[in-house]
Amino acid sequence: MHSAEVVLAQAFLKTILLIFVFGTLGGKLAQRLGIPDVVVYVVVGILIGPPVLGLVSIPSGSVVYQVILISGASFILFHGGLVTQLAILRNVWRSIVLLSTIGVLVISVIVGLAAKVAFQIPMVIGSLLGAIVASTDPAALVPIFQKVPVRAKVAHTVISESAFTDATGAILTTVVLGFWSAHHVGTLSLGVQFIQLAFGGILVGGVSGWVAAFLISENDRGLLREFTPMVAVVCVLTSYVVAEWIHASGFMSVFTAGLVLGNAQVFRLTILEKEARTAHEFIEAVGLKFRM
Repeated sequence: MHSAEVVLAQAFLKTILLIFVFGTLGGKLAQRLGIPDVVVYVVVGILIGPPVLGLVSIPSGSVVYQVILISGASFILFHGGLVTQLAILRNVWRSIVLLSTIGVLVISVIVGLAAKVAFQIPMVIGSLLGAIVASTDPAALVPIFQKVPVRAKVAHTVISESAFTDATGAILTTVVLGFWSAHHVGTLSLGVQFIQLAFGGILVGGVSGWVAAFLISENDRGLLREFTPMVAVVCVLTSYVVAEWIHASGFMSVFTAGLVLGNAQVFRLTILEKEARTAHEFIEAVGLKFRM
């Protein structure tokens, strides 16, 4: 007779097994069809989830659900930064800033108005919905741009924008909630919060990425070259946890960390091709599991 904890652990392992089995089959189908795997995973998830077969059910309010979402988005964003060329970002930074600020505001207003008209709800609730969904989802974008042939400049712009909209979306949600609860939200307070979210995330991610690159670099002090995959994992987790701890943007932090690690040569650190390939392949494999 197993304890309740063992029964729950076995049920969780069964869920993971089913996700990986159907995810692998779905990934192979996507490969044959020549489409991004996330499209197939959404359909497969509906089929094996509660709406149809009910083989897999992870309550949205559970800790496991949140761990999967946060970890998955972090590793996928980190990989997006890893494959983004800093030289290209220098040419499109204005577009990224506009998309991640004014672009988010425009989308939130459009969604809010559409929700008000379609569902006959108060504008303040529609605006809250718009503020929540206006930020681009990096977990869907990164694998799509890896599969769909588009210009590198376009792909890097949209992937970077998806990381930087996190701060704008959070600020916008705070503003709408402030109006909804009749609490005054000061402009100065919002400015400070935005700086804390955005620049705090960039700072933490930059430091984490540089330290990781230093530890696996080819110089004599690259002490952990043999443990490149674990250095990458620690870099992702440290970037997110520390950023959130200081109330900065965790997602912006992990993207920046990947960006710094993937462009180590810009910071006068040389990572051997073997270590670079190992890090890339490992993070890509982890990202695949989380997409499933």
